[in-house]
Amino acid sequence: RAPHRPAQRVRRTAPACAQQCAAPFAPPLSGAAVADVLQAVQASDTLGSEGVGTSPYSGDSILEASGTGSHTTWNAGIFFNRFEWLQIGLSYSAPGNFHAEGDATVSVADLLGGAEIDGLATFDMPLPAVVRGSIASQVNSNLKLGAGFEYQLWNSCCGDAEGDLLIGVTDMNGGPIDADDGLTPGFSIATEQNSPRRIWDSVNLYATAEYALNDDLKLATRVGWNQYAVPDYAVSATNLDFTSLGGGLAVDYKLTKGLRLGASYTKFFPQSRTITNSAWNAAKGSDDYKDDYFSPTLPNKANTNGTYSAQNNTFGIRLRWSL
Repeated sequence: RAPHRPAQRVRRTAPACAQQCAAPFAPPLSGAAVADVLQAVQASDTLGSEGVGTSPYSGDSILEASGTGSHTTWNAGIFFNRFEWLQIGLSYSAPGNFHAEGDATVSVADLLGGAEIDGLATFDMPLPAVVRGSIASQVNSNLKLGAGFEYQLWNSCCGDAEGDLLIGVTDMNGGPIDADDGLTPGFSIATEQNSPRRIWDSVNLYATAEYALNDDLKLATRVGWNQYAVPDYAVSATNLDFTSLGGGLAVDYKLTKGLRLGASYTKFFPQSRTITNSAWNAAKGSDDYKDDYFSPTLPNKANTNGTYSAQNNTFGIRLRWSL
């Protein structure tokens, strides 16, 4: 069984074009607004009654939700490029909060009426501050080499319950989903549901090389190492992270004056993780118990102990226009 609550992480893994491979510096001062889509599927159980009924899932009320949202942030940095053979950059991105709103459908457990109920969903997820540093050298007119790091301060925003993903679920009028919507009288779906993340700080390291065949065409490569940020006790199928090693290739082509097209492919090799101390199955008083967000009611939720593995292949396309 998967745990009864999902969690989400946002993590940048690789550049999308040759220009990013060679010059991953933030401007001295800038701002950004990012839009994204978030989807979630989870069991919104009101009884702690897994396994009661005709199937292992008959005691769960299943929430399916999707939404669109955004977050804003600001960047500040310094960039030294007096010499072609030495370019140094250091930047800081401020923490933020991702908020999304959308539609939800709750498939009510057989024990509670067995109906499918439409509603509304919200998602709130804190995001970390990020420190980036990089060094590059223009070896000659064609070749540029670089290296850098990205330190993500996850623990300061998301290391405890205050940094968990908060999911809001209501009926179409903003009230709780209850008997008026088709549930068995006396029961309702919680309007606020906490999904544990408990993320630690992590660091990503990389090295880059860019080669200009001519003024119109550039090639780039990148190798990197990413450290996992989710501790063993918090790992689940929806709150999962790996230490990984990989690299990528990219090409950047000038279509016309001020307009360039980039394409990239990256492949990382995540190291498998074996979990033996899941907090999702920990009863109060046990060594693995963390808090009631992992094991809110008896019977305790199914744990997430086991071995996890993954594949990571990314294709990117970028169209860039400059004045």
